[in-house]
Parts: sequence; C-alpha cells; structure tokens
Amino acid sequence: HFPMIDKIAVDTEECYPVTQVDPFLDLYISVQMSQPTGDSLASRSKSKTCVLVRSVQSSDDRASYIKLVDTRGEELELRITYRGKDIVLDCPFWVVNQTEHYIQITTTSIKRRQNCVVAGMSGDGLGPLVSTPFLIHTPKMKKDPIDAHLYVRVGRHTSSGELMWSQWSDKVFINAIGEMSVITCGANGECISLSYSVAFAGGKLKETRV
Repeated sequence: HFPMIDKIAVDTEECYPVTQVDPFLDLYISVQMSQPTGDSLASRSKSKTCVLVRSVQSSDDRASYIKLVDTRGEELELRITYRGKDIVLDCPFWVVNQTEHYIQITTTSIKRRQNCVVAGMSGDGLGPLVSTPFLIHTPKMKKDPIDAHLYVRVGRHTSSGELMWSQWSDKVFINAIGEMSVITCGANGECISLSYSVAFAGGKLKETRV
C-alpha cells in the first residue's frame, strides 16, 4: 500500500508540480489514461500498480517504463524519462487516422488476430479523421523496436448502417523514419488502399514516431 500524495489530470505536454514530497522517501506513480477511442487503460499487474520514479538510494532503481492494461488485458507500455527534476511519460509510436475510414489495428499473428486488437481499441476501432494520436507500444515492440510493425483493417458502413470489416493488411513497418507506402486490404472482391508515412512527432517528443 502507498500513501497517496495527489491525484491529477495532466494534458499532453503539460507539466504539474508535485511539492508535498518527503525528501527521505521513495516516490511512486500510477497512471490512468484514455485512448481517442474512449477506451481506458490503467497501470496494474498481479504484483503492483505503481512504479518507482524517485529513489533515495540510487537513480538506477527508477523505472524506465510503466505498463498499462485495458479491460481485455491488452498491454501498452509508456516510456519514462528523467530530465532534471522532471518526470516525462511518452509513447514511442503514435497512429493518427487521417482517412475517411474506421480502422482497427493488431500486432498479432494471423492465428490470433481476429479479436486481438491493440490496447484501447475495442468496438468500432479508431474513427475517421481523428487528430488525437492513438498510442501503440506493445511488450514485443519494446523488446525489438527495429522490427516494430502492425496490421490494419478497414471498416465501412453498409447501406443498413452496419460496420463491415475488410481483411487484414500485410505487415506494416512503423520504425523507419521517412517510410512511405500503401496499405492494401481486401474486401468483398475489391481492394481498399490507404497511404501511410512515418515521421518524428517533433517538439519535446524527439523519439516518438507518428
């Protein structure tokens, strides 16, 4: 059990000062967040919900990642970096849907793919023309970022209003800066094509790819 100092809501690139801290005690944090789909994720595991971000013994003991889990058990790992007294949370990979289609994303093999979309993407997936970034960083991406990839499928409404999904695309690599290509998804005898690119997010998020 941890005594709680504060519970706060922090927007993107916003800072919040934590002043009520005993300098002789370790400091831990837990995180809750929502994806642009509306799905919530929280830091929790079988053993603990908080990670160490300030140690009175050694800075080497501080956490470099915190794992968030959605209601289906899918995982998103946020990176923790330290800049002076600042604690910065970020995600190495963003997806921004600038198309006019609904999309779903998975990172799993074809045998597990059908109902195994990434953390925070249930229901109708990511809606069209959503400017808010969707965050992706699975434990596998953390282990091998050079091979970071995903698979995409497209949802379109039928005349009855039902959302019908295409087949899954081939593997889409998302680590190489400057990558530009076309994603193709088969759907009822036709081919849906979407273009995509990979770039740095910029600003303070120097290593985040979008």
